Amino acid sequence: MNNHDTSNLLMFCEGAKYDVITHSGKERTDYPLTMIVDLRLIKLFLVTGWICIATAVVCPDSSQWTLRTRARCNSSLPSYNCLYDESTATFVDFCTRTPDFQRPGYKFIIRGNIDGIECEKNRFQPIKFWTNGSNDCILEKTHCNEPGQVIHDEGSSTSDRTCRCDYTRGFAFVTSPKQNCFCNPSLDDCSCFMKPCSKFQVMTPGLNKFSIMKMVVKRQPAITVTVLTGISIIFVIVLLKWGKEMMNCWRNIHMTETDIEKKVDERLNDQTIFKTKLKVNFNAIITTINSKEIEDKLTLTDLERKTIRSFLGRIKGNKALLEIVWNRGPVTYKEFINVLRTTYWELAANIEKTKDSDYQEELEEELEKIYNDKIPQDVREFHDNLIQEWNVNDNMITETKASKGIYKRLEESNCVFLVGHPGSGKSSILRHIALRLVKENEDEDFDIIPVVVEPINVLRYYNEKRNQIFLLDDFCGKDKVNNQIIDVWKLDIEKFLKIINKKKDCFEHGVKKVKKTKIMISCNTSVYESHIFEPLKRHLDTFVCKISDFPLDKEEREKMIRKYVPTAHVEAFMLKEKQIDFPLLCKLSKGKPINEIRQLFSDPLKTIKEDLTNVQTKDSFQFCAIALCTLFNNEFKTQWLNQNSETEDIRITDAVTEICLEFNLDITNDSDRKLIQEQFDKENMDWLSKSSDTYHHIHDEIFNIALVICGESYQRCFISHAPSSFIAKRYSFYNHIDGLINLKLKYLNPYFNRLFRDLEQGSSYSTFQNIQLRDINYRKSFIEYCNKRELKFKELLGNIKNDETSKKLRRQNTIDFDIKVPLIDCASQGYKYMVELLLKMSCNVNSIDNYGRSALYVASEQGHFEIVQILIANKPVEADIALCDNNKTTPLHMACEEGHKNIAEYLIENGADISACDMDGCSSLHMACASGKKEIVELLLKKKKDEMFKSDNLGQSPIIIASLQGETEVVESLLLFDNKQYLQKQVHETDKKGFTPFLAACVNAHVETARFLIANGSYILHSDNDGRTALFIACEKGHTKIVEILMIKGNKNIIDKSDWHKKTPLYIACAEKRTKIVETLIKYGAEINNRDEDKKTPLYVACERGNYDIVKLLLDNKADINTCDRHKKLPLHVACKGGDTNLVELLYGHHKASSPNCNQWNETALSIARKQGHDDIVKILVGHDMNGSAETIE
Repeated sequence: MNNHDTSNLLMFCEGAKYDVITHSGKERTDYPLTMIVDLRLIKLFLVTGWICIATAVVCPDSSQWTLRTRARCNSSLPSYNCLYDESTATFVDFCTRTPDFQRPGYKFIIRGNIDGIECEKNRFQPIKFWTNGSNDCILEKTHCNEPGQVIHDEGSSTSDRTCRCDYTRGFAFVTSPKQNCFCNPSLDDCSCFMKPCSKFQVMTPGLNKFSIMKMVVKRQPAITVTVLTGISIIFVIVLLKWGKEMMNCWRNIHMTETDIEKKVDERLNDQTIFKTKLKVNFNAIITTINSKEIEDKLTLTDLERKTIRSFLGRIKGNKALLEIVWNRGPVTYKEFINVLRTTYWELAANIEKTKDSDYQEELEEELEKIYNDKIPQDVREFHDNLIQEWNVNDNMITETKASKGIYKRLEESNCVFLVGHPGSGKSSILRHIALRLVKENEDEDFDIIPVVVEPINVLRYYNEKRNQIFLLDDFCGKDKVNNQIIDVWKLDIEKFLKIINKKKDCFEHGVKKVKKTKIMISCNTSVYESHIFEPLKRHLDTFVCKISDFPLDKEEREKMIRKYVPTAHVEAFMLKEKQIDFPLLCKLSKGKPINEIRQLFSDPLKTIKEDLTNVQTKDSFQFCAIALCTLFNNEFKTQWLNQNSETEDIRITDAVTEICLEFNLDITNDSDRKLIQEQFDKENMDWLSKSSDTYHHIHDEIFNIALVICGESYQRCFISHAPSSFIAKRYSFYNHIDGLINLKLKYLNPYFNRLFRDLEQGSSYSTFQNIQLRDINYRKSFIEYCNKRELKFKELLGNIKNDETSKKLRRQNTIDFDIKVPLIDCASQGYKYMVELLLKMSCNVNSIDNYGRSALYVASEQGHFEIVQILIANKPVEADIALCDNNKTTPLHMACEEGHKNIAEYLIENGADISACDMDGCSSLHMACASGKKEIVELLLKKKKDEMFKSDNLGQSPIIIASLQGETEVVESLLLFDNKQYLQKQVHETDKKGFTPFLAACVNAHVETARFLIANGSYILHSDNDGRTALFIACEKGHTKIVEILMIKGNKNIIDKSDWHKKTPLYIACAEKRTKIVETLIKYGAEINNRDEDKKTPLYVACERGNYDIVKLLLDNKADINTCDRHKKLPLHVACKGGDTNLVELLYGHHKASSPNCNQWNETALSIARKQGHDDIVKILVGHDMNGSAETIE
């Protein structure tokens, strides 16, 4: 075909002709054609090709992984992956149990199974990366192709290329890089420019050499003229006498340009070679020497010596010394080497042998920093001072079973959460352990971060390149829960846990290494046991260690008391009642005579009260500090003493001013203010302690004693200025109660005035959550006062409005917080007369709080029947029975859930809808079933309303919910009620996951409920949507008793019934390391060599999980050790990869010799062990010779 015919999309064959239109527009008919392929076929071919390309698997962007996970993966294989398959040259997506990690410089591909290959030449990966993110190495290397740039070094699979400017063509760096001859594109500006050289100048590889040489050349003429003039005069005077010296001087003057450059080179080498030597031998130096022995022999300043000695731990001191030598230069370096020769001669010899040319790459990095550069300098200085203070006081700490046990636990874990009462010594224990970790693990070089309040402190200061110890003292509150900090921790607790779980135990040559990051938390028992702490407790319970589990024995008490009273005998100081913990009493004993110490131990609270009263009488300035801390509810910041500081509330300034006036101190006066500040800074201040920037009483009981003394001594000041929570919880007028401020009735009106002032400012807490409302006499007095000031009270109630801009909240399990709606406050606490007062004052009966709850709602929840009646009978507007909260939960729901039968009946009688459902689709019957309220269930069943039996949004019927909760009596009521009609069918119904009531009971190990359902006809072979039977789930969850019941009631069909992935109950029990369940299944005849869809046997997965006991149990019961998975990998292969020496030995003991058998990639057990770096296993494999070769074992 000619060129001018190529535009025709036709195919011609000999023997036929067809008219063709050419580019010229003329028709040609001289082509022989036997067949013409229709254009439509070509179009079809093209479209098909594009469809194939479009539908080929392409790995999604990371933002789409969650969607892919939901679409393709399930609970047993939850991790989505997408990798390149080398055999098919396509991308393959799949699911695994957990992602795998590849070492730096390597990426994942598929070669039958997941494998790793080195990065391509033009890419690098400096960090280890995980499976579903390693389709390619993450970074592309720099090309070094900008004007004047050339490649200096190709880098490696873990590092980028380095570039340099082509000095042979006259190019130089625009900005000086860290290195003389080249730059790192990731750290430096590698831009080059053409720089012309002047006379006597030549471009050299090193930028610094060029600069210095240029400087010397410019100065040479001036130097020469000056010297020549001087020499001429000297030459005339002393020509004969000094002739020889003059000739030498003349030769020096006429130094050539080459000589000058040579001298410059020598000076530069002197400046750089010593740093290379220090850098190359850095680890050897800091792990060998002792800075405190060497610094005395060096010429250092006092400040430099003080700096070295201030560091805790030998390694940090050595680093500080090395940094000083590094910065001082060659002279100090030579002095340092001379000192080393006297004590560490071998190390000194190795340092001197180091040559600059052999270690040029070592200068690419600066000397390792002593400090964590993520922590600001001012914060570091504060931390250092605090740690030094701990170190000074550490000699007063007594080693106890508690400290030893906690230290051991911290060695095995990354985190310890220490719970104890105030004064039990928990803070001292953690500080002592932190110091001990640093001193006993000097090679680890730990940093201590001593003050952590919020998670942001941990997240900001965390440095994965350093070994760190974080201390979180008084977690979430000193003596009571800090709600704001709780809320902050809830937001970041997952990030915090990732840091805890990030580092794992590592073994090097059989030695267990200390984990990199340690987190130690202390928490007050009252905070830990608070219901507000519950959301955090479930995350941190794993790490909890209670001081109460380590009671002090007689020997420990004796050692402890003698730290403070050397001549004491513990028998004389035994506590009659445990009012205050022993460690705190020992601390309070310091400086006291023996008789006073005996009195302190015999009656601590009485003695402390007497001591505080003596301080009030004899040292009013010190007591002023105590009173300030007490007035602000045990939380005082000394910055509030400064009148010019920006406090968040003018009321704070007024409060500080007035309480100081009680002691004749004026805080506007600099000397008085300084005097008060000194009281807080006293080293011998025994009553207060400092946490971060806040002062507290050292113990709750001491605070309770102080608040009674201060509150009764400075009545009007405390009533006027104490926080609302203090006013609400700390006073009593009608009953004398120990621990409360008991005032005379003459102060009742000032107290009520304070309550009205709080209401005027929009706070209802002190008024409507006041503990004195429990006293009928107080309630009557308050109601009388409000009636006298009716108009004002109505005005104030109108000021209290719910924050309409605040976020709507879902229902919580508790209601003891500042609800801010007085009627709801009083209804929740059951104050009938207060409710009547508020309704009389025209409060809206249907007002709601931020959770959408009304007064009727909380009264129904708390079981206050009389208040429910008052609210529903209110005129002219009665309470709305159908009004629900933000979760669409009604008052009837709450009455049913809490089991208040009389309220439920009353609500139903007044028209409550029993079929109403909340946002989760739960009716009143669902809630009664979930909470096990049998009487309520029977009450609702009598209504026979079909709608309340409908399933919720998860497809769960009332009987499934009752079974999930293990409420056997409720299940029985549901099955036996109206047995012939509807409910009998529910025993076989399923929810959206395919769970029957029986399966639901087994999931949560409710044994009695499961037995009852079996007795009433439940089908034990039923499978859920993933093909899991009740036995399978019980094996997975570790519910041993359920397994035993099913083994007795079941048969061979249930024991070997697999899920959709062909995993049997025995397989999943091995995978989850349930040793006792494996024994039970084998006892009842489980097939031991069944294989899943990947051809893995129970023995294979047990080796994969590294469970020695289960592997031994399976081998003892004739598990086939030569069965491979679909990649021809044996159990021995995975055991060698895992690195468990004992497991490999066990497998060898049961292995039978067979012909050599490698896996799919021609790997043997020996090659796998070598590849993973398991030297101990390599020795075992080489040492065992079965049938003449270590390789034949496979």
